[in-house]
Amino acid sequence: MIKFIVKVLAVLFIVGLLGLAIFLVRRSDLERSVSCTIVISNVVCETNKLGELVLPSPSSGEGFYFNCRIAVQDEFPIFMSGRRPSEPLLPRFLKSHPNWRCEEDDVKKAFANLRYVIGGEEVAAVELSTRAVNSYLALDVISFISKRYKSFVDAINKQSEEKTLMDVRRRIRLARQHGEDVSRLERELEAAQTAYDRHRLRVYVLRPPSVCDQN
Repeated sequence: MIKFIVKVLAVLFIVGLLGLAIFLVRRSDLERSVSCTIVISNVVCETNKLGELVLPSPSSGEGFYFNCRIAVQDEFPIFMSGRRPSEPLLPRFLKSHPNWRCEEDDVKKAFANLRYVIGGEEVAAVELSTRAVNSYLALDVISFISKRYKSFVDAINKQSEEKTLMDVRRRIRLARQHGEDVSRLERELEAAQTAYDRHRLRVYVLRPPSVCDQN
């Protein structure tokens, strides 16, 4: 009798392992891949009637001041690592998406699956993707990353602007302290501000987050 019970338990254990294996395989098969493409440019881009991104023509006089791809290749890994901004992306996502906190393991896996490819030249293009067992989770993660990256670039712009305009602002402050006329300096500041705004970094969503495939 004891041997029979042991055999039954052994069979049940094996069946349980097989069931778990099948569940995990099916769970893996249900994973969804989501991706989006964002573009980083230091000139103003527009969209046409089809929603396609249109770059300024060479005759527009806009020009390109530097290779954006090089700048993005330097900064994007820093952004993804969480060193800047100071709060890592995963905890920030869980804070801003409380509906996924009960699925924290799946969220961690989606973040571990994050991949990106940087292309382009004067205008940089970043193909960002991830995989998750839930397509809505993958979409939320990619949307979150793209929005956070725009905020990251805005912060870089702010720091760069402060450095660019620091000297003329300092001279205005000193001139005012001495009771001097600052109208010329204010015009200089306005011109410098306009020139900076014209060629600051801009982030555009070329292709919004969407489900790519089903395995």
